[in-house]
Amino acid sequence: MCFGWQLEEVKPQSIIQSATSATIAETATGTYTIVLGKKPTSDVTIRLTSSDTTAATVTPLLTFTRRNWSSPQMVTVTSVNDNDAVRETVIISHAISGGGYDTVSMANFTATMIDDDTAGITQSVTSATIAESATATYTVVLDSEPTSDVTIRLTSRIPQLPQ
Repeated sequence: MCFGWQLEEVKPQSIIQSATSATIAETATGTYTIVLGKKPTSDVTIRLTSSDTTAATVTPLLTFTRRNWSSPQMVTVTSVNDNDAVRETVIISHAISGGGYDTVSMANFTATMIDDDTAGITQSVTSATIAESATATYTVVLDSEPTSDVTIRLTSRIPQLPQ
């Protein structure tokens, strides 16, 4: 009698993601994919969370089954329009559960939002000729929402005019 042994390598569960970071224009989307490295024992859910939903939102949930475990699923990160000129960085975290994947971890995804707003001012008039004893009025408007107080100093090129 001959007994044969066949050794089979036992691979640990793993999760493969196509990227760990992206730069996304404001109001645009960025994507990456996630796929399981081994067939799960039951459904695996991955809950995705944005560290700042005022800057970017994300696909909230992926579910892998024993049938679709090897098919990459797309994650969409959507940059949210705001009125400031600040470049935000958002961390997308992943909470994994079920199917023998409870102890598996994966890298966070870092999304950097490129803002379409610019800091600056718009004035209704850039120069004016004013008759003696007359007045002139103009407006100054901020081009984007400030992140702190803004002070605008007005000066005159004519030294005898009050500042």
